[in-house]
Amino acid sequence: MVRNAFRTAAALSLVAGTVTTFAATSRGDDVITTPPPGVVAAPAAPPVSDTAQTRTVSTGPNLWLIGGGVFTLGFSYGVGIAVASNSDHHGDRHLYVPVIGPWLDLGDRGGGDCSLSGSCDRETLNGFLIAADGVFQALGVLSVVSGFVFEPKRDVVTTTTTASKPTFHITPVEYAHGGLGLAAFGTF
Repeated sequence: MVRNAFRTAAALSLVAGTVTTFAATSRGDDVITTPPPGVVAAPAAPPVSDTAQTRTVSTGPNLWLIGGGVFTLGFSYGVGIAVASNSDHHGDRHLYVPVIGPWLDLGDRGGGDCSLSGSCDRETLNGFLIAADGVFQALGVLSVVSGFVFEPKRDVVTTTTTASKPTFHITPVEYAHGGLGLAAFGTF
């Protein structure tokens, strides 16, 4: 039994001598966080977890769709105004009205008698161009309306927050030149 006590004392003195030798060779401002023999270290603070929240944010109407619709409507209506201001045909004055003006103009043109003017091919082409102008004006209006109504632009936003509960810990420490003490640390 004395032999076991002697072995235990020798082992403790070897550990103490190693710690002292290490402490003597380190800098003065170094802190050894290993507790001295017989002192139980406090457990480390548990890691702080992050919390992620995902939400969808509406950033307003679809500006590309609205811009394309305004351009299409503006260009096709501008062509209609140019034709209405330079034409001698009585039905072309309807082209001053946006969107429904081309359709009113087509209704005023009627079948007509091509033998009087001798230009049935030209009247067919004019009717086709007026109908195309009406279609583009309608598409422009539909594009602008759909930019506001259908599927406004949405972005997915992920917000990460850190749990910020205050923590406070005290643990025994041995300083570089053999001094013992306590260290306090935490989050506030």
